[in-house]
Amino acid sequence: MDNAPTIRGKPLLAGGWSEALPEIVRGGLNARSRRMLLALLLIWILTVFDLVMTLLAHRIGGFRELNPIARMLLDFSEALIAYKLLTVAGASIIFYRLRSRWTAEVACWLCCGAMVVLSFMWLQYYVTIY
Repeated sequence: MDNAPTIRGKPLLAGGWSEALPEIVRGGLNARSRRMLLALLLIWILTVFDLVMTLLAHRIGGFRELNPIARMLLDFSEALIAYKLLTVAGASIIFYRLRSRWTAEVACWLCCGAMVVLSFMWLQYYVTIY
């Protein structure tokens, strides 16, 4: 019986150690996976931008949140932050797990595009109020 150390059944030593590492660590991501990670990174950056702009607009006043769930949480900043981040985290996990499907990549880029449009809407909002 071989007692060599393993991770998830793959050898840790003796030349096969790199197979035990996640694909993202060993650089084995294919082109679609890299594109999906890029889109997800952009979504995260734009989500944080949206969150900051939402909280700032709420503090300034005269702002009406269109998302009914977020609207209920606006007076509780920590709850709103948790809601937005958990929502995006859940979507990110789903997109990454489905990354081998072209439809998941298209959907991910569509979400990224929606976040870009939303970011420009925020910029327009602040230009018009100042």
